[in-house]
Order: sequence, then C-alpha cells, then structure tokens
Amino acid sequence: MTSGINRAIKVRASNWRSHGDVLAFRSTAVSSAVEELEKQVERARKANVLRVPNFDDQYWPLVSRARASDAGAGGLHFTIAKAVKGSRLPPFPEPFFGFAKVMVCAFEGRSDKGFSASNLQAVVSACRWLYSQFGQRPPQPHLLVHGDFEAAAQAAKSELGEGAANIGSKLAFIALQMDDMRLAPAPIEWRNSIGRKAKHNAIGAVADRRRDELMPRQEIIDALADLSGRGDLDERDLFIQRGIELCVSGGFRVNELLTLPRDCLHSEPELDDMGVQVLDRFGNPCERIGLRHWPEKGAHTLQIKWVPSVMNDVVKRAVADLQRISEPTWRAATHQVAFPDKTLLGDAWDEIDDDAWLPLNQIVEIAAVTDPYQFVRDNDMSLKPVRPESKRGRCFRMGDLRRVLYRKSERGEILRSGEGSQYLHDSLFIIPKFFVKRSMDGGLRGTVSLLKDANINVYLVGITGAPSIFERLGYLDEDGRPLRCPSHQIRHWLNTLALEGGLSDVDLARWMSRQNVAQNRAYDHRSPVQRAKRVSEKLMTGEAAGPVAQATRSIKDPVRREEFVKSVSRTAHVTDLGICVHPWDALPCQKHGSCSDCGELRVEKGNVEQRERAAKNLIDTEADLAIAFEEEADGTINADRWVDAHERMASSLKKIIAIHDDPSIPDGHIVQVDQRPAPVTH
Repeated sequence: MTSGINRAIKVRASNWRSHGDVLAFRSTAVSSAVEELEKQVERARKANVLRVPNFDDQYWPLVSRARASDAGAGGLHFTIAKAVKGSRLPPFPEPFFGFAKVMVCAFEGRSDKGFSASNLQAVVSACRWLYSQFGQRPPQPHLLVHGDFEAAAQAAKSELGEGAANIGSKLAFIALQMDDMRLAPAPIEWRNSIGRKAKHNAIGAVADRRRDELMPRQEIIDALADLSGRGDLDERDLFIQRGIELCVSGGFRVNELLTLPRDCLHSEPELDDMGVQVLDRFGNPCERIGLRHWPEKGAHTLQIKWVPSVMNDVVKRAVADLQRISEPTWRAATHQVAFPDKTLLGDAWDEIDDDAWLPLNQIVEIAAVTDPYQFVRDNDMSLKPVRPESKRGRCFRMGDLRRVLYRKSERGEILRSGEGSQYLHDSLFIIPKFFVKRSMDGGLRGTVSLLKDANINVYLVGITGAPSIFERLGYLDEDGRPLRCPSHQIRHWLNTLALEGGLSDVDLARWMSRQNVAQNRAYDHRSPVQRAKRVSEKLMTGEAAGPVAQATRSIKDPVRREEFVKSVSRTAHVTDLGICVHPWDALPCQKHGSCSDCGELRVEKGNVEQRERAAKNLIDTEADLAIAFEEEADGTINADRWVDAHERMASSLKKIIAIHDDPSIPDGHIVQVDQRPAPVTH
C-alpha cells in the first residue's frame, strides 16, 4: 500500500510548485490554462496580425488607419501604467505581458479591415485595470476571477465616469476570450456592468449634460463668426479658419474636409422646377455651389455636397484663400512627383545648381530651419569649410538640402484602400511640415504634408504648450476661461439645425454622407421643448393629421388655437415608434412601454427607422398573439385578456405602418394615430 502511495506521489510530482518552504499544488485545470496561454502567445507571435517589427517589444508602432489623421502615432505601450512622453515605465511582467498581447491580437482579428488605434489602446488600458487588481497575488492571468473583472470595471468607472463604458466593453471582451480559450481553470462569465445609460434620451439631467458636451454654445458660434471676418489673422490661422468655414458650410467630417481635392469647387446655374434660371433680387443669375469630396462612410466615390445658398460667398472665399496659401506647397509637391529627390524652395533659390556650396547659416533663410547645426547633424548632411584654411565657417551642398527636404515630405495616395484614389499633390489642404507650429515661420519650406485632424483640434481646443486660437486672441467664456470647441461639435450642431428646420431623415442622411438614416439619431440633440415646438408648428401650419389636428383646425380664433396647441404639446421626446408628447414633468406615464396604442404618440411620416421598428414589433406581437390563441383554445385562465391585449397592440402597429405607407401623406407630417376601435358591423 505504501508503494502505491509513493507511485501516486511521483506521478503527481510535476503538478507541485515550490514557494520558499511551501509546496503549492497546481491542479490539472490550472496547468492546462497556463499551457494554453503559452500556446496562444506562440500563435499570436506567428500570425503577427498587426505586422509589428518585433512581437516581443514592449512598444508596438501602429500605422494610422484614418485618413488625414495622426491617430495611432502613439502606438501600443504594454506597460503597467499609461505611457507619458519621455517617461520610462516598466512593462507588464510575464506571463501577463504575453496575455495582454494575445488579447490585442484577438481583438484585431475580429475585423477584416482592422480596428482604430484608439480601440486597440483601449484593450491595453483594460488589461492595466485588470493588472491593478492582483494586489499581493502574483500577476498570473489564470488567477483572474469574475470578481477581478467587476472590481476593475468599478475602479475605471470611479475614475473615468461615463467614459469607462468603453473600458467595460473591452473587459467583457477579455473575459469572453479567456472563457473561449480556456485561460482560467473556471469560467469567468462576466458581462459589462457599466454600459452608457440614456445615450440617446432627450430628457433628464444626463441628456442635458450630453447636449452641452456635444453642442457648441452660442458664444462659440459667435466667436467663430467673428474670427471669420477678422483681417489680422496670420496665414497659419487663416488656413485653418477657412477650413472650419467649409466644415460649417458642408457638415463635413474632419477627415472628409482635409481630403478635399484641390479643384473641389463646383458651380452650376440654379434652376426652378420648370428648368428656368433663377434670378436674385437684383436680376443677376443665381448659382448652386457644391464641393467635390470623398465620403468617409458609405459609397467611396467622388461626390458633390451642395451648400446652402446663403453660404455661397463664404465657400468661394474659403476655397480661394486655401488655394492661395497652399500654392507654394502645391508647386513643390508637383515638382517632387516629376523629379525625385528634388523640391522647390522659391524662385531665387530654385535657380541655384545642386552642386553649389552655400554658407551654413543660409539654411535658416532658405528652408526656415531654426537650428542649422542640429538640422545638419540630424540629417547626416556633409559640410566643408568655406575656405580650405578656414576653421570656423562651414558650407552645405544645395543638392543635399533638396534631397533631405524631399525625403521629409509626404507623397502618394491619401485615401485608404477601397475608398477611391487621390494623390497628395492633387489635394487642397497641403502645407509644409510644421506649418502650424508657432515657433517656426511657416513651417519647413520645401517639404509637403497634409493638414491633420490634430491641427484642427489644437486650433479649437489647444494643448499644453500650444494654446487655442480662442486663448491666443482672448475669446473667453463668462467665467474668464478660454472658449473651446472640439471639431465634431460643429457636425452635431449642423445636424440639429437641419432637423429643427424640417429636413427629412433621408435628406439629412444623404447630406451628412451617412450609410443609413438610423445614424441620424446620435446627432439629434433637440431638447423636449424644441421637439414640442416643431410639433406645434406643424399643427399650426396644417402639416399634421389626427384627432388633435382636426380639433386645431376647428378653432377659428387664432389666439385660442395657439393656446390649444401649446396645451397639448408642451414637451416632446423621441421613442422607437414616433414622438411622445406626454408631459413627463407633470406626471408619470400610465402607458409606459405601450407606446403603439397610446393617444399621446405622434408618428413622423416617412421616418424609415421608426417604420422598421413598428414592422418588427408587429412580427413579434403576432407571434405572441398566436401563442395566446392556443392558450385560449386550451382553456387557460385569463388567456382571453392576453388575446385582447395583443390584438389591440397589433391593430395599433398596423395603423402606424399604414401611415408610413400612405402616399397621400407627405413625408415629415406629424400624424396622431386614431386609437378608436373599429366599428362593429353585423
């Protein structure tokens, strides 16, 4: 018997691990998880889905996947804390180091096109939050349990607030991958508990705060208008300011704006419905102005985005200024295409032969270099004495300078694969490198680059060491702080203005270059009062139907009619099926969750998203109705009540769909569903 025990001990000896004077037993499940992680690391190393130069480095460089963007320039730092420029942080210890890389590669593998740098960086950040939960335990991934994920999520939420929802989603992904790969001895089975709440709701404090964050305040709009008319902006500020004017005129995404072709301006005569030339009040022919652009989403073909006629002069002025300021860079770019290793530096310098030797200090005047000695050292340029006997003066060769400037330039395609074809030298927003850097006078002359989205954001928001235009020129808010306006706020503002003006969802999605109308909702920041105002206006102008609209038309006295309209539409918010005019500020809704058969629902005719939702709800309701009929036939108690409820719901949904499909009702009309039961016929 003793020999049998000894044999058993020898068989299990490989599962024991020593920690000082204590022998720790490693179960088969733990051993399997550890071995599986080693296999996953090796698979990830061989696949190298991100094509990094060295898989085992603690820093992975990334190539930006967004046009006109430096996103991804920071790469991925597999360090225990977020890397700060100039800092040297220790990497994750093994095996967590390999674990984090496996998670990044697994996330990247979910998409054929790959994910943005920010998404991959969020995966590493989620790993950091997990790593912080080990405490005194060794950082072994197989030791992670459900509670560690929940603790990491709550810690992120405590520090980041609503922004932690992204970390939560990445933690959920990591938990799922660990379960699928069997990297833990027991399933993690954790789900994200910090999802964004009320993201698209129009009522409540969260909605108000979200509107404030995404919509520019009126003082910012006024400041941008004032900047547009100033005559004292230097060329760098004017270049970006004119770009912002095009953004306001066309509702472009920043990356769409910055990839506009150089010949983007398109004009044609404005004709009326009869094909006759429209004249302005002075008798001059009116014209339509559009901008050729490459949509970032949807159809990747060169399209024309028409601008509001009131912005025609603004757009023409903006394009003219952008072409004028970028003219020297455009000429240098086209020259570089024709003559590799050459560039243009200006008429006086372009006449100098490549073999000419010039005094070193002339680099400052020729290329706007701030430190000629450092520039020469950094770029391995050859120098020789001004005279053989001279020990101080140095000369550089002109051809060497042209070669260095050429190689510092960007060139080639600026669009991503499958998005179209446009070369840098055919683009409007081309500038010298460091053009917007305040310490340099117009950038590194002779170089070519594309204005980046980060340059726009620094201009509008500022960063440490680079104040925004508002801060530099003294545009302050009521508390004396510089105004700030993230560039995407402009698009949210234009979207909301268009909706307030009555633009249909289909036309809005087309104008904003969206793939479907459902994406409009994320940009709709009208308050309940603003939505109610729109409903009221449609009631007053006859663009509404239903019992309330009929009652409105029956009131002849204009004052009483207006009072009646205000009383029945004080506030409004969007639901999946239409617009709810229930006064939530006064009392709770007794039909909450049963919008389809509620008399306070207003259907927005032609809203594709709401029509699709009604059709889906009808399918689900009819399936439930069939089950209710079976239960009624089997004699189930109270089954008849379920039959009545589902029949009433199905009838209401059919009425909603019928409104959307009725060609006699113009798109955009607000229609109240007739909830009266159909008359009984005998």
